[in-house]
Amino acid sequence: DSTIDFLTNAGLQNVGTQKAENDPRYTVASVNGINVGFVSYTNSMNGYLEEADSYAVNTLDGYDEEKISQACDDVGTASQNADLVVVLVQCGDSYATEPDTSQTELFDAFFNAGADIVIGNGSYSLMPVEVKDIQDENGTSRKGLALYSLGTFLGSQVYSESLGIDNDVSAIFDVVIQDDGSGPQITGFRLTPTYLYYTSDDLFILPVGEVHDNWDTYASFVDETEKTRIDSIFENTVNTLLEGTGLTAQYENQRFQVNF
Repeated sequence: DSTIDFLTNAGLQNVGTQKAENDPRYTVASVNGINVGFVSYTNSMNGYLEEADSYAVNTLDGYDEEKISQACDDVGTASQNADLVVVLVQCGDSYATEPDTSQTELFDAFFNAGADIVIGNGSYSLMPVEVKDIQDENGTSRKGLALYSLGTFLGSQVYSESLGIDNDVSAIFDVVIQDDGSGPQITGFRLTPTYLYYTSDDLFILPVGEVHDNWDTYASFVDETEKTRIDSIFENTVNTLLEGTGLTAQYENQRFQVNF
């Protein structure tokens, strides 16, 4: 409750938790004249809620069918009040690099319910992107963007070459939405890979393209080992994300541009 109060007082909208049972489980924000609905759920929690407080957190309780149905109803309601709908969902096995069947089926359920973008977290590792061709019941078609996991943007673990877990890598996505008069459509995205620089003294989120292109600026505190790591992220992250999609990326202005 106190977190919601702080967010509200700061002028920030929140989604995924409620202070009262009748509070809406979605929110709508206007982005450059386009109304974007947001729905958020978590597949599990670190603790437990009493039954009387179960309304407070949007949880799927381990892919429970009734909870998934409720989440899809929320997506459908949001889609009736917004031009596009984004679903944020915490799910997936720790350090997995590919979505499992439960994840893909959950994402598909959200798209079928009216979602346009589904963003996952939970594995701490980046997972490949998937672009969906969705046919709605009214016969219209649209693109859907599935981001199964955004990796680790902020954390307290460092990369271990022996384990091979990319728990220091994330990516910032800017989704490109255009309206040709028939309604907003997703036409591509820009992505900025990030590197988590963590020591006992410092923690930085470094934009990989900027460091890669301006090494001298960062050489005073990023050593050769980290430079090698950043170079590897620069060279491999986009290929990993686009694997199997048939999409290509163009690098410009220290970001990667992908058009559908």
